[in-house]
Amino acid sequence: MRNIITWSVLFILFVTGVDYVSSNDNELRETLEKSWNEFVAATKSGQEAKLEQTMTSYRLGTIKNVLASTQQTLTPEFIIEMAEFTPDITTAEFVEVIENGSTAGLVYGKEMDDPGTGSKQQVEYTFIKFVKEKSGWKVDGVSNTYKDKFQDDGSKTEFKRSDISPSFAIDGQVKKAPDPMSAPDIVGMLDIFSYGYRTEVRVNGVQQRPTVDMSSSGTVDGGLKKGSNSITIVMTSEGEGISHNPEVKIRRALQDNTIEEVFKFAPKDNIEGEHTFSFTVE
Repeated sequence: MRNIITWSVLFILFVTGVDYVSSNDNELRETLEKSWNEFVAATKSGQEAKLEQTMTSYRLGTIKNVLASTQQTLTPEFIIEMAEFTPDITTAEFVEVIENGSTAGLVYGKEMDDPGTGSKQQVEYTFIKFVKEKSGWKVDGVSNTYKDKFQDDGSKTEFKRSDISPSFAIDGQVKKAPDPMSAPDIVGMLDIFSYGYRTEVRVNGVQQRPTVDMSSSGTVDGGLKKGSNSITIVMTSEGEGISHNPEVKIRRALQDNTIEEVFKFAPKDNIEGEHTFSFTVE
């Protein structure tokens, strides 16, 4: 269960309708790369004070709340574990700087060996988002995209704005840190299968991260209560692919590190709209 929780928290920081401006500002690039290097050093130090100086208050507060939802706290060991997931930009080729107001991003590309053929046929693009707070530019998250090196017409692949995770959009907004959450009675896991739909979920009044035209799995923000719990699910059609029957499940963590399903919503019709239920966890 520890590994599931760890990946759930790290997904917030490292993840696989906005105007962007590609910038040739070398000074901005140098500033952002300096901020990135300071962030990497902070994760390796294991010190929360240094992490606060290099990570946005919104992202750090979100991570703390997810940890609280799993009855954990931000420890030096967890901070150091974050360092294992930070990409090494010194081994990649710089692609571009993207900026929009108080948000900006760095893009890097690296050719990857195809394990099937041993030849370099894929490119890994790394996108790092930054937000400018009062104290300066801070890291907000990382998104990795893997693409074939060449397109069907033989032209070389390129990084596209649509490759950026929606949660790391360069939208010019500086988000406030969320209110701190308390440890719940029970740790919960939320699984969403949402191809062709946008799925928004509230559990016991706490808004969860939306899932758009994809599947996702993570901890229930705010956790679960002993006894009666409430859930509201809002589904709307979204995405260009084929729609599949959606599904929302909640599982709970047991003392022996196993999990059990406590709620499932898998509609075959009347899918769109708001659906409210209650379920009991003993």
